Amino acid sequence: MSDFKKQWALKNMGNNEPIRVDQMSPVAGKAGADMNALKAWEITKGSRDVVIAVIDSGVDLTHPELKNNLWVNIAEKNGRSGVDDDGNGYVDDIHGYDFVGKDGSPLDENGHGTHCSGIIGAAHGQGKVAGMMESVSIMAVRFINDKGRGDLEGSIKAVSYAVENGAHILSNSWGSRGYSKILEDLIKRSNERGVVFVAAAGNYRFNDNDKNPLYPASYDSPNIITVSAYNARERHSAFSCFGKKSVHVAGPGTNIISTFIKTKKDPRYKVASGTSMATPYVSGMIGLFLSLYPEKLTPEEIKKRVIETAIPVEHLQDKNVAGGRVDAYKFLNF
Repeated sequence: MSDFKKQWALKNMGNNEPIRVDQMSPVAGKAGADMNALKAWEITKGSRDVVIAVIDSGVDLTHPELKNNLWVNIAEKNGRSGVDDDGNGYVDDIHGYDFVGKDGSPLDENGHGTHCSGIIGAAHGQGKVAGMMESVSIMAVRFINDKGRGDLEGSIKAVSYAVENGAHILSNSWGSRGYSKILEDLIKRSNERGVVFVAAAGNYRFNDNDKNPLYPASYDSPNIITVSAYNARERHSAFSCFGKKSVHVAGPGTNIISTFIKTKKDPRYKVASGTSMATPYVSGMIGLFLSLYPEKLTPEEIKKRVIETAIPVEHLQDKNVAGGRVDAYKFLNF
């Protein structure tokens, strides 16, 4: 994994933060301020039985580091082309569904969803980077277009699809200021189905979500885990929203290298920042837990465990409920 050394979020050595794929930051980080992934992987590296829906701009289904960790709808894969073989209302949805193009090919034309997917499940030992989970089933659910825009109707359909088709975790690196009772009620119903809903706190600098809520991060449902971002220096990321009551924990979110769509500028890898990146780190961490204990805890109990096992950080103490950042090893070992 030639670029694993640039994944400070997995192992922060204090000098391994990239600002571009081919350029490192000259600013020193804080060694050890990371997901503690290597110790967590001594316990588990995940399981194909865990289904994580990346509700986003789609996924590069041919990416060499993602193609073997995609969710597979067996009935559709083994069925007839152009036929709804499993009777779920969607035709040829082998790896998920595209609510933009309205077909069974959720191909990413923006890159955002592919970047988030790599954080969760880029293959280990086969390429440049590693995801939180070596083994996982990523369900690609596209409602965000090539310009990075989506609408409420698409998000409702996307969340509903993921829940109805068996996702255990929904990773949601998107949001807006618009409130929807329909979407909130849908998320509450997903809680009753045992689904964990991980949401990005948002990137509105200086925004306190307690006072100015963003959605879906601020909906009142016990299965929502809202994630802000911290940087390689173990400080709250300047762009990240916060909320002592409404944001639950922080994950790595500044200068994160991951998989990307193939472009002239970014040949399948990119460094990006945002609570969008912090969110799939938490989704992947919970995925590791579910690979060990698939039916042990309710979503609310998992949320409680995420908060209680967070590493206290002075600079984050007033930024989220936990007053700190996630630690995968501690989360698994609690």
